Amino acid sequence: MLTSFALIVYSNIANASGLEKFGSAMQVLMPVTAAGITYVENDREGFWQLAKSEVSTALLTEGLKAGIHSQRPNQRGDDSFPSGHASVTFSAAQFLQQRYGSDYGIPAYVLASVTAYSRVHANEHRWRDVIGGAALGIGSTYYFTESKQSRLALIPAQKSVMLSYQRVW
Repeated sequence: MLTSFALIVYSNIANASGLEKFGSAMQVLMPVTAAGITYVENDREGFWQLAKSEVSTALLTEGLKAGIHSQRPNQRGDDSFPSGHASVTFSAAQFLQQRYGSDYGIPAYVLASVTAYSRVHANEHRWRDVIGGAALGIGSTYYFTESKQSRLALIPAQKSVMLSYQRVW
């Protein structure tokens, strides 16, 4: 199964322009990199949150493509909305931002944005397709991912207890 997936990805990349190749590579590399970061951070809980986010994003994306039947701008299919490349890469970017903060999140969002642009530039999608895919990936990940940098604490004080919530953006 992995070999089939690799061959499909490779055949799509082999016939593409440089920017389109970048976008196709990012569709695979962004989630794999996010998973690698969970390994480096020794964050098993984060790994499972990422897995749930990416799987739900992929299933929702394919379900919408099958139900909506939006014609691609290049007329090569009726599976334009939403963009799978955008949904998967923005899911990974949102995970990195939400789980680990801006040090990982900002570069990931830049890469996801270039990936989305590459799909429009290659005439595979319209802007609405990549914006829809991005929103789907971000929303799915927002639902499944807890920030590792959020803190909820009870702070004892004189004659009372304070509840404190802190989140790093």
